This record gives sequence, structure tokens and C-alpha cells, in this order.
Amino acid sequence: MMSGAPVEALWINVHRAMGHGNVHGAVESLKQILGYEPDDAGAHATLAIALSQMKRLHAAELEARTALALEPDNQLCHIAAATVLVSKRKYKEAEEHAKKAIELDPADGYAYSVLATVYKVQDRRKEVLPLLEKALELDPDDPDNYTALGEYYLHTGDVARAEELARTALEMEPQHVDGLCLMGQVLLRRNQVEDARQHAIWAMGIDPNSSDAIHLLAGVKARSNPVMGVWWRFQVWLNAMGTTRAIIVLLGAFVVYRLLLIIAEDTGNPGLQGPLQIAWLGICAFTWFAPVIFERSIRKETNQVVLRRDF
Repeated sequence: MMSGAPVEALWINVHRAMGHGNVHGAVESLKQILGYEPDDAGAHATLAIALSQMKRLHAAELEARTALALEPDNQLCHIAAATVLVSKRKYKEAEEHAKKAIELDPADGYAYSVLATVYKVQDRRKEVLPLLEKALELDPDDPDNYTALGEYYLHTGDVARAEELARTALEMEPQHVDGLCLMGQVLLRRNQVEDARQHAIWAMGIDPNSSDAIHLLAGVKARSNPVMGVWWRFQVWLNAMGTTRAIIVLLGAFVVYRLLLIIAEDTGNPGLQGPLQIAWLGICAFTWFAPVIFERSIRKETNQVVLRRDF
């Protein structure tokens, strides 16, 4: 069994590949590392994270479990487990591993950002912000922390703060994919559609597999369409409210619709009921089908990226 220089060189390849969004290349190097050192918990944990990014969740979970079995008190192993479990929507277990990672090394900002991700996907916004701020405080030299905080502010509607954080990240690392995508989303909010498109193209040129870049490009296409553009603005408005408030707004809209029907009948205008019902059904159909169309647009962009890579 060999180690030393060959393994060190492979680790350099892993970090370089991950930094450039070449997850496939990182996975191949990690497999070679494990060929030399099959009991390297860090390699298993890193491979779990990489496989999770590739959506190979079953394999990722196996690697994360192997890493934890080898070193139960290794912080990276718990971070890997939390990352994989979030992707598998096992949020309670993911939270436990993320908290354990923080307990093992309270000075590591990355562990706080992982826990923030666990809360973010559950729409626990009040718990997300302090974690992102803590991650930035502990590691102010990592552009990932600026973009993560910027994405939080973007989703809450604070576009100016999101732009400020995106610019900081890009000043630190001009080819930072998440920073380019965040800036693209900011530009899209400000109706600078062509500039947003250019940022999506730049990001995909660096990392063709970036889901954020593909989502941004699909958003650009939706925003450019007169009909889909209306739905896109509506979704941005709802997302800024959060899930609970959005549900209240939608229920309120239904109550208003029912009241209008009752008023039309009580005021002797039953002829208005038909148009009101047609209008309501049209709105419902639009909100049902628009997300499907948007998801198809994302899949189309993803397939085009895969074809370009295969070519």
C-alpha cells in the first residue's frame, strides 16, 4: 500500500477540481486516494460530499456512513453526513450531525453554514441568519460565506444588501460561481435581464453542472417571456414572505374570491358569478402549470449542458 507523495498530489487535484466545479474529476481522484488508503475517513467524507453534489445520494450516504464508522469524532465526517442527509430530506438527522460538527470544532465557520442550510431548506429563517453571520465572523476570507448570506437577503427581499455581499465575494474571487449566480439574480430582480443572462453564462462556463447557474438561466428565460414573467414576479414576491405568510396570502385570496361571489348574488348580479369563477379557475390553472413549465425549462438547460460536455 502506497502513500505519501502520490496521495498528496491526488489531494491537490481534489481541491483544485472541487474549486473549479469539476466534481467528476474530484471523485476520480478520491477513488484513487482510497485505493492507496482505504481507511481514510476524510477521503470517504469528501467523496460523500462530492457524490451528493452529483445527486448520487445512495452512494453518498454509504460513503458518509463508512467515514463515521472509521472516525466517529471526525468533524468532517459529521459535516458530510449532514450534507447528504439534507439532500435526502432527512432533516432531523442532518441537524443532529451538523450540531455535532459545531460541538467538535466551534471555531469552524463551515459547520455553522451547514447547519444554516439544514434550517434554510425547512424555511426556518429566524434560525438561519445568526448561523450565517457566525460563519462569516469566523471565516471572513471565504467568499462562500458572503454569497450564502447574500442569498438569504435576496430571498427576504433585501436586494441592495444581497448585491453588496455578491460584489464582496466577486472582489475576493472574480470566478466564484455562487457569487456570479447571486449577482445574476440581483440583476434579474432589477430587470437587467441581459446582464443577468451574461452572469449565468459566465458561471456555467466555469461550472457547467452548477444548479444555481442553470436555475438563473431558466429564470432569465421565464423573465423574458411576457406570461411566465408575471408568474416569476409573483413567485419572487411570495418567496420573500416565507412559507407561512405566503399560505395566509393565498388563503386570503380564496376568501376574497368567495366573498365576491356572495356579493354578486346578494346585489342581484348573478351574471358576474360566471366570469368570477372563470377568472379564479384561470388563475389556479396558471399557478399550477407555470411551475411545471419552469421545471421543464430547467431540465432543458441541464440537458443542453450535458450535451455540450459530452460533445
